[in-house]
Amino acid sequence: MSLNIGASSIVTHVVTNTANEPVNDATVTLTIQDDKKVDITGVTWPFTLPYVTDSNGEYSHTFDAFNSIQAGQYYTLIVNVLGSDGSTDYCTARFLASVKSCAGGC
Repeated sequence: MSLNIGASSIVTHVVTNTANEPVNDATVTLTIQDDKKVDITGVTWPFTLPYVTDSNGEYSHTFDAFNSIQAGQYYTLIVNVLGSDGSTDYCTARFLASVKSCAGGC
């Protein structure tokens, strides 16, 4: 995944339990921060990723272009998961922001 400048970015997270079975009733939140651990502007964080109906544990959202990020800079996506049974999970991923050209259509 990359964070796109000038085009939308899709963020998807799949949730499974310890038996590797999909979890369709969790609360999944996302925060995106710069390298100084400051939330990027343009979205209210944390953002709740909606469950994708009949997807077997997929939570996803298409964000409009992130205009507050800089090409060539790294950003951290922080995902928190709260299961309906009270279980929790946490993960982070570091991504590079890039300019996406829409010449010829996106």
